[in-house]
Amino acid sequence: MNVSIYRGLLCAVVLALAGRAAAEDQAQAPSKFRFELHGFVTASLYGQDANMAVNGGGQSALYVTKQYPSDKLSLGGDVRQTRLNFSLAGPQILGGATPKGVVEVDFFGGDSGGVFGDTSVIPRLRLAYLELNWGGNTIFRAGQDYQLVLGIVPETVGHCAFSLAYTAGLLGWRYPGAEVFQIVPVGGSKIELALQVQRGAWATSQTTVTTPSGTTTIPNNAALDLGSASGVPQVEARAKLKSQAFEAFVAGHYSRVDTNGPGVPGGPQLDVMAGNGGAKIKVADFTLQGSGFYGKNLLPIFGESLATPSTEGIGTDVVEYGGWGQAGYNLTSQLSAWAMVGISHLNYADAAAAGIDRVRNIVGSGMLRYATGGFAVAMEYAHWFTTYRSFSTVQEGNQLMASAAYNF
Repeated sequence: MNVSIYRGLLCAVVLALAGRAAAEDQAQAPSKFRFELHGFVTASLYGQDANMAVNGGGQSALYVTKQYPSDKLSLGGDVRQTRLNFSLAGPQILGGATPKGVVEVDFFGGDSGGVFGDTSVIPRLRLAYLELNWGGNTIFRAGQDYQLVLGIVPETVGHCAFSLAYTAGLLGWRYPGAEVFQIVPVGGSKIELALQVQRGAWATSQTTVTTPSGTTTIPNNAALDLGSASGVPQVEARAKLKSQAFEAFVAGHYSRVDTNGPGVPGGPQLDVMAGNGGAKIKVADFTLQGSGFYGKNLLPIFGESLATPSTEGIGTDVVEYGGWGQAGYNLTSQLSAWAMVGISHLNYADAAAAGIDRVRNIVGSGMLRYATGGFAVAMEYAHWFTTYRSFSTVQEGNQLMASAAYNF
């Protein structure tokens, strides 16, 4: 065979081997991007003896809307708080910042159509933000994230999305905006300083409200909510101290509501103001945690005992205060027992002037939880005392819930 043919074959073999080696190196090289999937799947079976809100009770039971005079017991199952969190982080930019995008959903978006709509529930957007992280000490986020006043939340398995302390001492929701976190190491502890600006909020589809002088119609130009119509954003700040055994925070909130909506001059401008603080401490097998708040016109941040915007009067200030506390004890490394109590209390005179019916909500709960390797089962009991101005007696209700969850 001609020497040139041998040379050609040899070159072809060398090139093929080189290409294969390059492909293998490329396959083994770490990707410049990192994708993560986190969340949890939960399933709950429960029994309750009163009409509960919101979203039909179950995993979202927050208060009693009305006691049943008879035939009280109802049994149900709930998987709606099942949560999926997707994130993608890329290579460093802008002086060493790691970019990241986060999207989180659960399934409290309501029932789909048809007679089986309650078993084909609609996903709900929880979080959607981009992040720039400079080594963990300086973090910038833009998008929808939790409010800073949501500093500490109670331990639970069956009430993660709608904490039992909501409308009973807990403040904070989530809105689009921007925020910055600065971590300052102090010995073995860390101090986190945070500032957040989010869009205004109140009612989004409200056309009539009740005021001390009666019912009035509010134009809803371009479907703007009454918080955005004020032209003032929601502003929050928080300072948090955190160590291995101790955590404490203080936070403040300010925003404004245009009570007669966009396109109509005049009308009262209501200030939304809140101060909130809390702490969590772990000593051996004991955990003690809680928080308390004081403020006015707090419905936009899940306060005011979650009065319904379409029926709530917004022509006057409504003062509210509340708090919650929870104690836990590790019986073994996997088995723990927890007890919680919480209250939200509106000023009765303010509530009457604003036409708000629900003026106080108290909840007490207990939980026995077994957790290992991301898997948890729990039995939770809750009892509510919900006070309405229109009822001659306090509305009470009970719920017993068994839940299983896998966190990943």
